[in-house]
Amino acid sequence: MGISEFVEFEDTESIKQEHVVIIDGNNIANIVLYSNFLDDYANGDFRVLKIGLIQMMFDIIIRLKATRAVIAFDSGKNWRYEIFKEYKANRKKQYGRYTLDKKAFVEAINEVFDFLHTYMTNMMVIKVDNAEGDDIIAVGAKYIFNKENYDITVVSTDKDMYQLLMNSNVRIYNPRHSKYVEVLNPKMEHEIKLIIGDKNSDNIPGIKRMVGKVTAEKIIKSPDGLEGYINSLPTKLEQETVSKNYELNTLLIDFDYIRQDIVDDIKKKYKQYKYIPLDGKKLTKELMKRKLTGVYKKWNMLSEPLKRLK
Repeated sequence: MGISEFVEFEDTESIKQEHVVIIDGNNIANIVLYSNFLDDYANGDFRVLKIGLIQMMFDIIIRLKATRAVIAFDSGKNWRYEIFKEYKANRKKQYGRYTLDKKAFVEAINEVFDFLHTYMTNMMVIKVDNAEGDDIIAVGAKYIFNKENYDITVVSTDKDMYQLLMNSNVRIYNPRHSKYVEVLNPKMEHEIKLIIGDKNSDNIPGIKRMVGKVTAEKIIKSPDGLEGYINSLPTKLEQETVSKNYELNTLLIDFDYIRQDIVDDIKKKYKQYKYIPLDGKKLTKELMKRKLTGVYKKWNMLSEPLKRLK
């Protein structure tokens, strides 16, 4: 049981008629951010990050031999804050340890979104009000591209994505290690996370103090499961508290519980998206205008495989 080591995956024979690569844009931005010296950003100049972010996305799309590409970005607001105000509150503390202009960082990501959305017209570059990139990825994998002739690769280091592996046509690619991951029992891993929460990443506490992964696994495997565990707690108040905590964690973590209006908005965005053939000249002119010379210099090598996207 559990998550295995990262595994190489080069089985292009199994790729079906369509290979959809869905990239977590904000996740890639953080990888690029922390791959450089953060003091380089102290003056608010994020040009190096913007070049690295665009370049990394293009490299991934080409390396994974995508026939279709989706890049999902977080919106400024998030519906999860409405049900849990402390959601991701630890992220502010994490950034606080570094000389980082958070506002300038967000503006840099938004600039990359605007550039890709405007000029990479043969791929989907999506942001939806009140939704996270996670929500866009989940809806795409579960409802939009969940077709017999589609393989889906989700590109992210976020372990919330592992629950999507319960769909047989989904794979997860870790861009930090440049490898696919294998989760031996995605359903079990997901159920464990609902019990122990995700304190380090999203500031989601577990259902009860001192209940870690080992205890959670025992609860799940026991004949009476979670319900039996809750009923065994000594007081009614404790039972109700743990039950409510589990309910909250399910709403925050489980993609089956994304708020319905958010799901509807994301589906609408996907279905109304219009593909336009890529205009390489227009794009390279904009790269130079924005001083994204690092990407411009490599465009001759990148252009052909990116133009084949549809």
